[in-house]
Amino acid sequence: MLYNQLIISISINTKLFIQGENMNIKGLKLITGEDVVAEIESESETEFVLLNTVGITVIRGKDGQPNVGFSPFPIHAEQVSGATLVISKRNVVYSYTPAEEFTKHYEQLFGAGLIVPPTPKIITG
Repeated sequence: MLYNQLIISISINTKLFIQGENMNIKGLKLITGEDVVAEIESESETEFVLLNTVGITVIRGKDGQPNVGFSPFPIHAEQVSGATLVISKRNVVYSYTPAEEFTKHYEQLFGAGLIVPPTPKIITG
């Protein structure tokens, strides 16, 4: 089954972020085998409160080759920007910092959509 890429409308009440600022984005591997990416709104000893959670899904690209994309998570929940999801830590196998490509794409969807180019580095010999 193929999933459409998650499309989010930014509402007036949505917090605005510039890439890399104020967003604590993490990936979680769940005991069900699913991988999710979300902003960690808060964390206690027993649970994560996740904001704007998306699933990581393998989809078929236009060229027929597999691509990785985001899908709604949970699939049956109402998909609104700013939605929170509470996950018990006992249901998480591990958490990780997603690859930069995932983080940038996530920030484009849920942040202000601004891309801040990398700061040029001056190399001296």
